[in-house]
Parts: sequence; C-alpha cells; structure tokens
Amino acid sequence: MENQQDNSASIQNKKLTEALLEKSAELKVKTAKVNEKLQELKKQTENLLHVKND
Repeated sequence: MENQQDNSASIQNKKLTEALLEKSAELKVKTAKVNEKLQELKKQTENLLHVKND
C-alpha cells in the first residue's frame, strides 16, 4: 500500500516537473521577446536623444 502511494506521488511529481519545465520554456521565450523589444526601445530613445541634441 505504501509503495503504491510512493509510486503515485512519484508520478504526480514527474507530471508537475514536466508542467513546470514547459512553463519555464514558455517564460524564457517571452523573456527573450521582451528583451528584444527593450533593445529596440533603447535604440529609439538614443536616436531621439541625439536628434534633440543636434
């Protein structure tokens, strides 16, 4: 009985781990997109600042 509970817990842990890894991968992709956008905005800001200074 205890062994069966251990197996059930192990299966649940594996499923949870898989779900967390999947979510982590999704968040890494979103983070990369946000960082790209941030770089674009930094460039735009720099360009605007240089235009004002000229």
